[in-house]
Amino acid sequence: MWRRWRVTNVVLVPDDNAHGHQIRIVGCADTDAALSLQQPLARLLCPDESHPPPCPVPWDFSVTDDKSGRIVLLLLLWTTGDTAAEAAGRIQAHVGPRLTVSVAPGAGEMFDTVAEQYRIERSPH
Repeated sequence: MWRRWRVTNVVLVPDDNAHGHQIRIVGCADTDAALSLQQPLARLLCPDESHPPPCPVPWDFSVTDDKSGRIVLLLLLWTTGDTAAEAAGRIQAHVGPRLTVSVAPGAGEMFDTVAEQYRIERSPH
């Protein structure tokens, strides 16, 4: 089950070495609980949602389940590994030990939206 919501953030300065990363937040009681984390996490990573573009670190949220049936909130980022790790640390501090947060590089079509946003916002206008 995939659902997509688009949110943008400003974590750190952009880097030409950026690529896809996924932050997995595992252990939500149900889909509604996972969805309820989106807004608080967006404000955690981007306190000013009305900042001017471009967004240094485009992101996209998805909700799915893993092979064991646990609900997973995916935060898809287009950034550097260091920035993704820093974001994962802030998310873990926010959600506490009740949820498991991990970060890993990612590739494939699930990152197309954030990769395209990254390219568009950095192209000369």
